[in-house]
Amino acid sequence: YTEWSCDQRIANMRKLIGVLLLLASCVWSGAEDAATAGREVVPGAAELRGDASAFIKDRSCAGPSMLFFSTGTMMLDDEAEGLRGFHASAQEVTGLACLAWVDCEKWPQVCAEHNIRETPAILLYPWGAGAVRFFRGRHSQEAFTAAVARLISVDDRTVHLSAQNHASFLEEKLHPVKVILFSRRAKAPVIFKALSSDPELWPHISFGFVPDKETTLLSQYHVTTVPSVVIQSAGGSSQYGSDAYEFYESTNITFPALRAWLQEKMKSLWLGPAAPTEETEEILADDEEEEEEEEAAASTAGSSGYMKLAPGTKACPAGLEIESVSECQKAILELGLRPDPSWISNFPGLPSKCSIRDQPSAENAERMHFNGFEGGEGRDDLSPICKKPPPTTATAKAPTPTQVPPVKMKMPIAFAGGGSEVPEHLMELAQAAAGGMDQMRDLLRKMSSKTPQTPQGAAGSSDVVEYIKLQNGVKRCPAGQEITSMEECQIAIRSLGIEPRPVWQDSYPGLPMYCSLREKNSPSSPERMHWNMASEGAGRSDMAPICRKTKRTATASAESAEIAEGDSVSVLPELSAQTQSELLAADQWCLVYLKEGRITSEEVWMLLEVQSRFTEKLAEQDIPMKWMWLDLRAERAMKSLLEPPALPSALVLKAGTNTKYVFAQHEEVDEEPVPIRELEISLLLNTVLGGDAKFTRITGKKLAAAFSQKRS
Repeated sequence: YTEWSCDQRIANMRKLIGVLLLLASCVWSGAEDAATAGREVVPGAAELRGDASAFIKDRSCAGPSMLFFSTGTMMLDDEAEGLRGFHASAQEVTGLACLAWVDCEKWPQVCAEHNIRETPAILLYPWGAGAVRFFRGRHSQEAFTAAVARLISVDDRTVHLSAQNHASFLEEKLHPVKVILFSRRAKAPVIFKALSSDPELWPHISFGFVPDKETTLLSQYHVTTVPSVVIQSAGGSSQYGSDAYEFYESTNITFPALRAWLQEKMKSLWLGPAAPTEETEEILADDEEEEEEEEAAASTAGSSGYMKLAPGTKACPAGLEIESVSECQKAILELGLRPDPSWISNFPGLPSKCSIRDQPSAENAERMHFNGFEGGEGRDDLSPICKKPPPTTATAKAPTPTQVPPVKMKMPIAFAGGGSEVPEHLMELAQAAAGGMDQMRDLLRKMSSKTPQTPQGAAGSSDVVEYIKLQNGVKRCPAGQEITSMEECQIAIRSLGIEPRPVWQDSYPGLPMYCSLREKNSPSSPERMHWNMASEGAGRSDMAPICRKTKRTATASAESAEIAEGDSVSVLPELSAQTQSELLAADQWCLVYLKEGRITSEEVWMLLEVQSRFTEKLAEQDIPMKWMWLDLRAERAMKSLLEPPALPSALVLKAGTNTKYVFAQHEEVDEEPVPIRELEISLLLNTVLGGDAKFTRITGKKLAAAFSQKRS
């Protein structure tokens, strides 16, 4: 034993303390590693520091934003798993949305600025106008991606393919390029839905989705691994034949990469119509006599209210654009030109709105072009058709009574009525001309005092008439919305981008009254447009009524816009105690529009427009959906049972033994839900189709008991 001095003891004590601290740090490090094992995150979302506000306000993101506020090093396993899903979702939606996260342990002031009181928390920032809100769903990759899909409001145009509809998908000529995604998923991913709604792609490309259970199609395309993407032409391509296709070789299956690949491929693919048919060749082979008649008609076009600009002009002057397909056809006819065959679509490389090709060819046979794209481009072979500017007093010059220009008249052999007699007003005009100027003035004074008559069923010259196609099986148009002339029926169908021929015309009580359309014809039933003059009609599963879509003036009251009881039955039925057994049949899917009071005509048309957009998508996934409305002012017990966040609202209901429903998500203003619009109903249906809807279960007996039995 050696006695240590005081200084030695102090030095040894310091060494001991150092060793103990080193051991403690090792133990703590090992414990921390054990606690955080399995918590590594895959890089995807950007980590923000003090620049979180700049990330939100910058608006450089092409879509909405999501911000994950993390606990930091003290996070539990559930939060770590959620953050990994957040990073994976960020990779999946690259180019569509911006996802970032903040460590509230490192940057507490950032979390305080965003009023984050507990973590983890996630905020959703819509792109453009819209309220910021908290994400309330499950913290998983699928839920995060679904939230982004709802925020970007993807107008999904993908077609779910199978061995049954694959051939018709390829034969469709409106979109000459076909892109098919083979995937192990049951539903199309959000990036593919976004591609299908891209305004530069969808006018030319049809997007098909094939789940890997469709082994016949996988074998046909020799697909061995999924996901795989192929591009194929519908025919007439300079690169691919009808059976040839090309695989997307890159492993970078993200929205920007796929979009860039498709844009590059479109440069070498044929984006025009299919090869001309014999009928088209006959149209192009016009004889000289017909051309002379057109030139003669064109010589009288100076009295028209329309004008043709020079080829290559980008668009009409502001305020002189033609806004509808029907007016475009009318303008071209008034200018003495032929509109058929016509091209109707949405493409940035053509003049906006109405234009004409004077010199069609075998490859480019279309004459009339109506382009819905705002801000198009001029093209050397297309001339915009515009309204004439109103005359000004400076340029208008009234002729003197002695200035009577010579009249050169060319009488046709037959008139519209089919006879050869000269119409009465032309005969009077000719007789007055022969009698001298006094009789001519008397006749003009007499004719000017007459009120012009608008043919029944036709729109006035100042009207802008829009049309809508109802669902198959509907009996008739709402009262006052019927098309009452065969000519207007043809115009209405063409304005919807559909060729009406062949035409059926007769009087038969087994079809819808007036104007209707069969979109899917067959060799045994080739007619598309049906004009039924029967006094009563009936709905049929393959026929859709075509109706006028009228818009009310801003001064019209809401009460006068309400539809009287029974008027909407044939278009949009009301759900009540009397109709629930019929409408809520077993295993029936229903979209129910909830209203306090009776539904208005504007709301009916809004629902019918949404219905027309989703009918094909719902059919592809075998979801036969009935559309209806419910008056919660009359059904007070139903209002208490369902507790809608605000009114109007909407829900999707699955009737049957396991009845369940899901509400549309309401936007919030000052933390208060506001009434839904067309957008929220579309998002609700996309959520149901995507398999992301969170349903609430309810017993069928409880639902049935809530209906009022006192209503007559």
